[in-house]
Amino acid sequence: MSAVAADATRVVPSAGSGAVSSKADAGCLHCGLPVPPGADRYCCRGCRAVHAFLSREALGRFYELGGGHGVPAPELRLETRDRAWIDAIEARLESSPGFARVELDVQGIHCAACVWLFETLFARAPGGGRILVNPVLGQIELAVDRTFPFRAWVEDLEAAGYAVGTRARGARSETDPLLVRTGVAVALALNAMMFAVAIYLGLKDGPLFEVVESLGFALAVGSVAVGAPVFFRSAWRSLRAGSLHFDVPISLGILFAFGGSAFAFFAGRPGVYFDSVSVFVALMLTGRWVRERSLERNRRAILESTGVQHLRTRVVRDGNMELVPVHTIKAGDTLRVARGELVPVDAVLRTRAASFSLDWITGEGTPREFAAGDTVCAGAFSAGVRTVDVEAASDFATSPLPSLLAARDADPVGEGTDWWARTARRYVFVVLGVTTAVAVGWWFHSHDLWRVLEVSTAVLVVTCPCAFGLAAPMAYELVLAGLRRSGIFVRSAAFLDRVARVRKVVFDKTGTVTTGLLGVEDAAPLAALSAEDAAVFLAMTQASAHPKSVAIGRALADAGALARQGVEVAEIVGRGLVALVDGHVYRVGETPWVMGFGTGASPEGRGHAAHPGADVALSRDGRLVATVRTVECLRNEAAEEIDALRRSGRSVYLLSGDSPARVEAMARTLGIASERALGAQRPDDKANWVRAHDAHDTLMIGDGLNDGPAVASAWCSGTPAVDRPFLAAHTDFYWTHPGLRPVTLTLRAGQELAQVLRRILAFAWSYNAIAIALAASGAMKPWMAAVLMPVSSIAVLIGTGAALGQKARLWKS
Repeated sequence: MSAVAADATRVVPSAGSGAVSSKADAGCLHCGLPVPPGADRYCCRGCRAVHAFLSREALGRFYELGGGHGVPAPELRLETRDRAWIDAIEARLESSPGFARVELDVQGIHCAACVWLFETLFARAPGGGRILVNPVLGQIELAVDRTFPFRAWVEDLEAAGYAVGTRARGARSETDPLLVRTGVAVALALNAMMFAVAIYLGLKDGPLFEVVESLGFALAVGSVAVGAPVFFRSAWRSLRAGSLHFDVPISLGILFAFGGSAFAFFAGRPGVYFDSVSVFVALMLTGRWVRERSLERNRRAILESTGVQHLRTRVVRDGNMELVPVHTIKAGDTLRVARGELVPVDAVLRTRAASFSLDWITGEGTPREFAAGDTVCAGAFSAGVRTVDVEAASDFATSPLPSLLAARDADPVGEGTDWWARTARRYVFVVLGVTTAVAVGWWFHSHDLWRVLEVSTAVLVVTCPCAFGLAAPMAYELVLAGLRRSGIFVRSAAFLDRVARVRKVVFDKTGTVTTGLLGVEDAAPLAALSAEDAAVFLAMTQASAHPKSVAIGRALADAGALARQGVEVAEIVGRGLVALVDGHVYRVGETPWVMGFGTGASPEGRGHAAHPGADVALSRDGRLVATVRTVECLRNEAAEEIDALRRSGRSVYLLSGDSPARVEAMARTLGIASERALGAQRPDDKANWVRAHDAHDTLMIGDGLNDGPAVASAWCSGTPAVDRPFLAAHTDFYWTHPGLRPVTLTLRAGQELAQVLRRILAFAWSYNAIAIALAASGAMKPWMAAVLMPVSSIAVLIGTGAALGQKARLWKS
């Protein structure tokens, strides 16, 4: 059971959450996880939307195949998703004489049921030739002709909870070369052990002995040639950076153990450990591949986007519209921006007045109205009904977006934290010191150089850090897998080491502690509308990306309304929406305006009584039919999780670009002290605050472009934003669940991992103390090393699995 969704509840009701109650122990109809008390049969809005789509399209076999189990569906903001890339593919299909190849990346594939769903939706559409789904790489390849309804097919996939985009990832796994090395090393090690067994069982001399020993040497040479470069390069990089990672003692172990054995082999002396060297290299490569593969899987779980350079925009040139990469934009270009699309540079609005959302720039939850001639800042999203034209005020090269997106890249696997460096340094010094002491002692005892070499080689072989080379990667993999089952994806190798030190947690407001969406506080007036009126109002609100329109549209859809087709909607900027249907005038917006009064006129006596505090009204022919109040929706259990962070001894802060009054009000709701809640924070202000307060103990949680500099400055970072993946591609971890439970779970997992790593270290020192005593006394034999190495590794792996495996206390809800 996921530790994230097990206790999910709504703190502030979302639009249309409804009053349907269900038993507390009843599972979600989509994912099967527990349903919050007092909610309907869904754990979150995302699950409700996906289940409704699958039911409507008669795709229930998805659940029979095990789809959705334990994996809540993310609530994607479909009304604000970029659609320019779809235009480009549709244009290519239209000009294609036959079948065209389309390559896509997809986010959210979990199982065979997901593959079945993709193939079924594809088979239902005309014009489809072939579909290949690669769930491991998160990629789709299509062969379709011009009749294939590509846009509708993508919209169906998004309605089913998946995010789709153009191919941005490599077609091959980055860990494939490491997998090949690991496979070769394992094969060489198995053969080396087979030949070594003959020697251990009594083959001591003669031609066959020479052949077997020579083959052991050849296999060891192959193992070192295949595997050692991986660790040597990482160790060298670590040393050049002035630090030590455990790849340094691993490299020294390989180098000295092989060197000593080779020296003894050519001298015809005992003390040959070629099989141990081959096994050690194979084990270390296996551990490295396990960790790399897990991180790569997490990175591929989200649509790839290292920045806005992957985006395209529409440019009008010589009367023709072209779809071009944003980095080609020049000052003076006319950009055509559709609903929900990004303005990539500062631009002057040239057409009618329009609304733009600045939530990713300033943190404001409500869109701003712009008049013709106003400058719209880079990073704004169009929130209006109509497409608008803007004139680029600068080249993209001078746009602030690249600097806002500058962030920490994923750490190379060979890098680590100060704790790792200190531990590795001690390990190296102790091993080399003990080896030197043993060599000196045996020299004075025997004055036999060969005996000194034999004993020293034995010490170096038995002290190779198998426990850390194999058990530590397994520990990381178990934690990464457990987090992944809970919808949390770690993409930075050193993050789990760093997060254990976190003592300050800094949250952005809009889109982070809140969902980024508005909700209707009380949906009863909307549920009371006639079916005819509800259908028209739903069609109107679905045509707008304004947060208040989206909130009302979701509430109407949750109440069972079906949008009327063919409704022409006009947007009056700063007022609302208007439509003429069957001779009736429908309006959604400010109360005086929807009733046809001037500002400040009284609506009394003209239909439905306005609710106190209502900020949106709906009217028909000037008669008020409903009024509602929209509110910011907190993420599930936001207040409870922030309280849990405080009780764990961590300081919690709220930084936002929204107005100080709104930020202070939100802080009171969340129980955050007012002095730790700062509003009107620009991107640089956030970054400067983090740099001033971060003592290598700060976790920054944000979701917008304005959080980019702060994310880059923090000790570690995370984001819940997966529908616009710019920031998620730069943070240390991200999550796809609707609540804030992932933050506390990740911190707890980091602490538990640190404790397990310390136990592994204690075991390694204890094992080495015994093994060194045997080697220093001269009692260590090659067969004993061959037995001790795998036995000790298996023992520590069993203990690690018990502490961090799927049934461990950490993952129990």
